[in-house]
Amino acid sequence: MTIVDHRILIPRPPGLVWEFISDLNRNPEWIVDCTRIAFVTPRHSGVGVRWRHTTERGKDVVLETTAWYDGLGYEYTFVDGAPYKESKGRVRLQETPEGTVVQWTFTYETGGLLANVKNAVSDRRRIDSQIVDSLKNLWRATGKLGGEAGYAARSLMRDAPDYEARSQYKPRHGHSRMETQETLPVSPLVIEEPPVKQEDTRPRPAIQISADQGEPPFLSDLKVANPGSAMADSEVSAPPIIEKLPVTASLASTAPLPEVPMGSSQPVEIDPALSVKDTAEVSVFDLFGIPRPSQTQQMAAITAEVEEAIMAAESASKVEDNLAAPAASTLFTPTDVLTVPIKPVVVTGSRAGYRKSKRRQRIRLRLPS
Repeated sequence: MTIVDHRILIPRPPGLVWEFISDLNRNPEWIVDCTRIAFVTPRHSGVGVRWRHTTERGKDVVLETTAWYDGLGYEYTFVDGAPYKESKGRVRLQETPEGTVVQWTFTYETGGLLANVKNAVSDRRRIDSQIVDSLKNLWRATGKLGGEAGYAARSLMRDAPDYEARSQYKPRHGHSRMETQETLPVSPLVIEEPPVKQEDTRPRPAIQISADQGEPPFLSDLKVANPGSAMADSEVSAPPIIEKLPVTASLASTAPLPEVPMGSSQPVEIDPALSVKDTAEVSVFDLFGIPRPSQTQQMAAITAEVEEAIMAAESASKVEDNLAAPAASTLFTPTDVLTVPIKPVVVTGSRAGYRKSKRRQRIRLRLPS
């Protein structure tokens, strides 16, 4: 698939450019190699419209619209008469602050034995020049048209509206509910306030309470539940000081505590020497009467298994040593090997002796008699 894409900026509003492009009868005014247009379908706009396009050489091709977007563009394809196996064209409009950008994209695939060679040599260059010249003609044709009075692109940056502009703003598209809903009269909110007097602004004298007046009546209802238990601030005693008792039993000398089954209600007897509440000197296990992790049944079972494995390994090593001892006594020592006399090895061969005897016979025959 070959793609040819070009675009041009036209300093005209999108509505004016679309009005000119959407009228297919005006294609000969700006499309290159187009002399006449004849519609095949009764409709002249929208999806499915077909028209006959006559070239300058007098050849007719039939085109059809496959997509139509009002104000944005349309898509078309060649149906008959064109040397394209597949084709798709698109004319698209885009609004910018400077005007309207018209983009023309054409995608095609040629058929035949030497299609790629022909496309590279002539077809692509011809289509590219036709689209460029057509966009230039469109720029000239739309330039002759009159622009809209007071037009401004919606994509331009504008200042924020002031108070008067916001008060006079009217939406372009009214809401259906706002048009049908009846407006009910709204009564203004009135707040009733007492009249202002001169005495309200004058300072009032301070209230003075005499000494013989007594306490207010609402304080008489507040009675202490137990007056005897109330204590004055001076009678509050300081907390007792707990003296640190000497520790008579060390952690290393403490005997293991008896295991107490779970759920038993029997109290645990604790050594009086361990009554010190300081965990820096007394173990937590001894303080609360909890068996140590090394004294639990699970740990004892693991320790017994480890000891059995060690004893089995030691017994196996002893058995191997006993079996290896007599075998080692039968071996020759290096000194015994050196004392054995070494005899030369004589290699005898019947073939070597036969050759030597024959050679000697030849030598004897050659000697003079």
